[in-house]
Amino acid sequence: MPESVRLVRTRAEALANHPAAIVAGLGATDRAALTDEAWATNAPAVALMLDLGFDPGAISPTTHNGGTALHCAAWQGSAACVAGSDICASINRSSRDC
Repeated sequence: MPESVRLVRTRAEALANHPAAIVAGLGATDRAALTDEAWATNAPAVALMLDLGFDPGAISPTTHNGGTALHCAAWQGSAACVAGSDICASINRSSRDC
């Protein structure tokens, strides 16, 4: 397992041991982890964060021109990241993405 996935998994598992409200209360830097990993085409990390309740429709607060995880993965050309993590299935169908 790549070191980046291992670090994200460790961080995500630590969050999973707390109430789901923790994910909703994350700061801007932590919320940006989903779009950052999508930008890095890290499909396992994106899938894990979606499973933990990260908001797939959230706009990156810090980078990537205000895109969502789907925008970032698509811009990077990562079909594996988009399909493997099933970002579209996680997004409310009324959103601007799917």
